[in-house]
Amino acid sequence: MNDFLYEIQIVLKNEFGEFNGRKVLINQENYDNVVKMSKSFYQAGFELTLENGDFVIFSPDIVKKSILTIKRKLAKEDTDVQE
Repeated sequence: MNDFLYEIQIVLKNEFGEFNGRKVLINQENYDNVVKMSKSFYQAGFELTLENGDFVIFSPDIVKKSILTIKRKLAKEDTDVQE
């Protein structure tokens, strides 16, 4: 079975600047869930832990004027052979 791990980083851009989230490792299923949840990101406020460990909360009016990007790169592939 092949199991891929991706390093992702959420980036929020708005009139106040670019806010880079902490990088995390997740599998494909969790990545798909992040993408699905991001589609409703404009409906409420948004919380993000930044690269430096700071935590920021954006109000709904700021979120509506923001662009959300999810950066993804392959971090690891584990190959298990089962007979």
